[in-house]
Amino acid sequence: MKVTFAFLAAGLFMMSGAAHATDLNYNYIEVGYFEVDYDDFSEDLTGIAIGGSMLVANEIYVFGGYQDGETDRFAGGRLGLTGYTLGVGYRFGLGPQTDFNFAAAFERAKVEGKGGLSFLGSDSENGYSLSVGVRHLVTRQFELGADVTYVDISDDDTILTLGGLLHLSDLVAVGLGYFVGSDADGFEGRLRFKF
Repeated sequence: MKVTFAFLAAGLFMMSGAAHATDLNYNYIEVGYFEVDYDDFSEDLTGIAIGGSMLVANEIYVFGGYQDGETDRFAGGRLGLTGYTLGVGYRFGLGPQTDFNFAAAFERAKVEGKGGLSFLGSDSENGYSLSVGVRHLVTRQFELGADVTYVDISDDDTILTLGGLLHLSDLVAVGLGYFVGSDADGFEGRLRFKF
């Protein structure tokens, strides 16, 4: 289950001096749903995620998130995983519609047995993640993003995330994303409220 740490840490965020893309918003809160499918584990992990980001300077933003998920029922119980992320990022413009991002974050994850698996107890680990990514406005309403994230929480993994964001208004957007690592892949859907 160690790969679970990496996927929950990276699955929430589309990471998301020079000129910045004026319509790329870094001030938001969002809620989402995720599902992870493991190559060597028959039970999927599903859950919810809450996160946000805020510019603190023209190029610097802070972000954080909370993820809570459970596996499908097996052996009379479930495995639960809770994750927390707190980080800082740097953005710079590659053009009037494109931003490039670097980010680093503190990660904390907890796995616990539930129901018939409660005898497993729980295990918490701290770690970190490093990301590079790009955000591009295809149109004023549609944004594409991609990032590569290295996550080290007890075990390490490198995760590629691809996704899109549809801006329904100046205040609301919806998004879909797909992420893949060495032992698992998954998807996420989210609702974003911009400010």
